[in-house]
Amino acid sequence: MLESKATFLEMPQDKKKGYKETGNPEKGKQVFNQSCQVCHDKNGPSHVELDNTRAVARSFIKGIAKKNSLYDYVRNGTYPYNGHKPYMPLYPKERMSNQQVEDLRAYFESRFK
Repeated sequence: MLESKATFLEMPQDKKKGYKETGNPEKGKQVFNQSCQVCHDKNGPSHVELDNTRAVARSFIKGIAKKNSLYDYVRNGTYPYNGHKPYMPLYPKERMSNQQVEDLRAYFESRFK
């Protein structure tokens, strides 16, 4: 039997402060384009379309400390609901490191300015 290792990471203790890593917006743009956009572009399987607009960045940054924040989505994923089977899987360390999450946050923050 084959084994697939996954290292499940916790959200930061204080979402406003984030993880201890400092984010890089250029790397965050790459994470957004290569990870998020796979499902969240206009032709993707998700019903939630995310683009590079300030409005999208603003919604993530304004909600950073709330229950359904960037950290919650990445570390916990989402559940499917009636009439919509696709869901967002959680991202373990092997799919998105804490550094990459902070890079993504830095990208959204740079777009919001």
